[in-house]
Amino acid sequence: MIGIVLAIVTVMLFGAIFGTVQRALGWKIRRGKMRAPMTTKVFVDPDGAQKDLWEFLRDKISGDIHIPLTSLLETDGTNIVAALGVATTPKLDMSNGDTDSHLEVLWAASNSDAILFQTPIWSLDTDKPIQIQFQAIMAGDTDTPTIAADTYFDRGDTKVEDTSDALGDEAATQTITIAPADIPTGARMMTCELTPGAHTTDTITIWDIRVNNYHG
Repeated sequence: MIGIVLAIVTVMLFGAIFGTVQRALGWKIRRGKMRAPMTTKVFVDPDGAQKDLWEFLRDKISGDIHIPLTSLLETDGTNIVAALGVATTPKLDMSNGDTDSHLEVLWAASNSDAILFQTPIWSLDTDKPIQIQFQAIMAGDTDTPTIAADTYFDRGDTKVEDTSDALGDEAATQTITIAPADIPTGARMMTCELTPGAHTTDTITIWDIRVNNYHG
């Protein structure tokens, strides 16, 4: 009996979900055949813009693309040197051993070796600015360097150069913005090299690297 009840409830739920999707997409069933609507622009944003299913879903899911710190590579600007770890410059390590095992990237004073990451960006809107964001802090207030980004889209693209604001001795979100004019239409992969400016006295620490279309 329980099995029969569960089967009936499952069928009812499936029917409700199918009906909702059918109405949302504008599809109609006639004589056992599913027919597409006259237009695929079936979703309307709050600003009144009509979008098809892919455009609508892309805008809804195009949030942060988080870059795992364990995927970062050290580079000398021409070649990859090593995967980041405790023996590289900069180094990847725990913030404070067993007390705070949060991973972070630390540049020693006077070290400005670049780090490299790559990520697919198919979920982002390449007609809008793309942001590279990260948390950063200086060990003191003597140095206030920026972090430069050299970005490449797909393969064989021209290098795009952008820079963050000056870093400070309080933890803050830093944003590097890439203008739509610098993003090839339909780009699907992004490679980025991050290089800190001169900091002869204070160390630099960054964490929580992400890529998105958000603003502000």
